[in-house]
Amino acid sequence: MKQKGKLAAAFAAGIVATLMVSMLVIPGFAATVANTITVYTGITITVDGEEFIPTDVNGDKVEPMLYQGTTYLPVRAVSNLFGTPIDWDNDTKTVMIGAQPGQEMPLNLFPMGETYTDGLFMLTGEAAKFTNAAGEERTPFNRLDGSEEWCGAYYQLDGKYTTLKGIFESYPFGDNMDSRFELCVDVIHPDGSVENIFDEIVHLGDPAMDVELDITGAYAIAIYGYGLDDNGNGAFYDISLTAAE
Repeated sequence: MKQKGKLAAAFAAGIVATLMVSMLVIPGFAATVANTITVYTGITITVDGEEFIPTDVNGDKVEPMLYQGTTYLPVRAVSNLFGTPIDWDNDTKTVMIGAQPGQEMPLNLFPMGETYTDGLFMLTGEAAKFTNAAGEERTPFNRLDGSEEWCGAYYQLDGKYTTLKGIFESYPFGDNMDSRFELCVDVIHPDGSVENIFDEIVHLGDPAMDVELDITGAYAIAIYGYGLDDNGNGAFYDISLTAAE
């Protein structure tokens, strides 16, 4: 328990600055039009003196470009740089930056803040799949996975979200069939105080646990956990945040 207190304090202390991008919706035209233009590439971006390499959702490098005296940057990369979630509505051809009122957004759209150890990963797509103790394959849209003794990360929310949802389950790792994993969620309030709002343990073979937590007004949340046995494995998946109305 003392370790958990230290971890929560470390997360709270780690949040020392806020980079803010105002909520922005860029509506598309009624129909998209294909044009051929000449652009210039080879542009270098630096942030606070350090080179910044923009990447797409798959981690592949995306080139900034210069066109008719204006420099164009990939909106997802810049949004992630400033800690603001971004989404794309293909039906309306709309780029949505920031929290849309009442919208439920997958947690993987939010940049992960400071992590505790290297044992926590946000997985999506094929990488998010896993098989539970009953041999059932899970195919979540995202999964926070931790297999280290202690692992965690925080997400800065700036009071814009009301609900955290997800599913928590333990699953086998190697030959260990007595796995237990503990998952905790803390809220970091605007005054820097830390409140634990979730602390549960699942045993291998337990039914999956539905999680729905009130995080109204939270400046940030810390999600962390640890294996209670050697190679204890836990998955928190299908995680989403609901924006305030």
